[in-house]
Amino acid sequence: MGPILVNEHFSSRSPPRSPARHLLDVVLPALGRAVTVEDASASSWTIGGVTFERLWPPQTVDDRLSANDVSTVLRLSYKGQSILMTGDIEEQAQQELLEHGRLSADVLVLPHHGSVVPTTAKFIAAVGAEAVVQSSNRWSADNLGGVQELIGAVPTYNTCDMGAIEVTLEAGNVRVRAVED
Repeated sequence: MGPILVNEHFSSRSPPRSPARHLLDVVLPALGRAVTVEDASASSWTIGGVTFERLWPPQTVDDRLSANDVSTVLRLSYKGQSILMTGDIEEQAQQELLEHGRLSADVLVLPHHGSVVPTTAKFIAAVGAEAVVQSSNRWSADNLGGVQELIGAVPTYNTCDMGAIEVTLEAGNVRVRAVED
């Protein structure tokens, strides 16, 4: 099993009784040396032809940022195609990323499970994805009114309705599909 990569804020922003704290304090010690936790503070790295570009968070962050807003945002690129994975970022991180630009990607995994905040429309437009993935459960899918209106005609894949979603990046082609059992 490979390492778990976390950003330098993960431990300090993982509150008691949170899933992240449970991972650090219970799961990983139980696994022993089978899994290591490594710092993913590099700005980019390449593994097997896939380039991982860390866009967020910066190495120094304002204490006012929420734990969600220090989630790691990665753009994975392969053979000229890319996917933007936004973690749990909310409004403040979205605003900061919009100010820095460089958000374009072929596929967007919606920030914060697709919740709508004032910056969501601008964020989606800045990415300009040809497909969108929403990672949600039934509660969030039922209570996220407005996100579909912001996405418009862009194909949307919701894990609540479709289960696992597979994204394949190939030279000149991106395929997104629900994984069948």
